[in-house]
Amino acid sequence: MLSNLRAGGWYLAAGALALLACSCGDGRPRPYPTKGAMRVNGQPAKGVVVTLYAPDKGTPVAEGESGEDGVFTMTTYKLTDGVPAGDYDVGLTWPAWRTGKSDGPDRLQGQFADPKKTGLKAHVEAAENTLPPIEITAQVLPPSSQAEHKSLKKQRQEDRAKEALPKR
Repeated sequence: MLSNLRAGGWYLAAGALALLACSCGDGRPRPYPTKGAMRVNGQPAKGVVVTLYAPDKGTPVAEGESGEDGVFTMTTYKLTDGVPAGDYDVGLTWPAWRTGKSDGPDRLQGQFADPKKTGLKAHVEAAENTLPPIEITAQVLPPSSQAEHKSLKKQRQEDRAKEALPKR
């Protein structure tokens, strides 16, 4: 009987160790460090938001934003922690600006926002990962600031108001 308890204890310990190896300890899948590089029209692109989606559910799993050199580091639960191992669909947006919870218009004009339509895929191993470079060719809106966008929007509203006035 004692040997059965010991064997059971070993199985329990082995099971707990396996669970720790594949999760964060809180039931969530463990993320693995994941980085990559983003190029638009042959050039490194700063500020592109790379989002990995679960292919079966279409829900976002991880996100990263490219820096000056086009390099991004993925975040799932906490900043730059990585991505759980698996296969993902990829969506891209390039906000004209990001301030707090406000993003400017997508400089890629939505061409790569839908992960089911981009054809872009990512595979993350249960180890440190460097994804193959993501290279796209696209018509891109010029960079703008939030102030420029508000000014342009105000000007358009004023122009529409003038057009609506009766002519004398």
